[in-house]
Amino acid sequence: MTTITLDDDGPLRVAGDFEIVDEAGVPFRQRKSCLLCRCGHTRRPPFCDASHGEAGFSSCPRAPLQAPTC
Repeated sequence: MTTITLDDDGPLRVAGDFEIVDEAGVPFRQRKSCLLCRCGHTRRPPFCDASHGEAGFSSCPRAPLQAPTC
């Protein structure tokens, strides 16, 4: 199972079985967990390098109280 967690004012925390590939289908180094940048200021995309702190990035999304229906 793969879990993606939104860290308040920070990155996406990905854990579990997953693979990250570029547009050409070339995989990045295999991992069991990683932090993906949400702020757009990282110097090592797509991974977080903590630049969100310097950039003053702010985002604390929360899941809706009721699940959306299709």
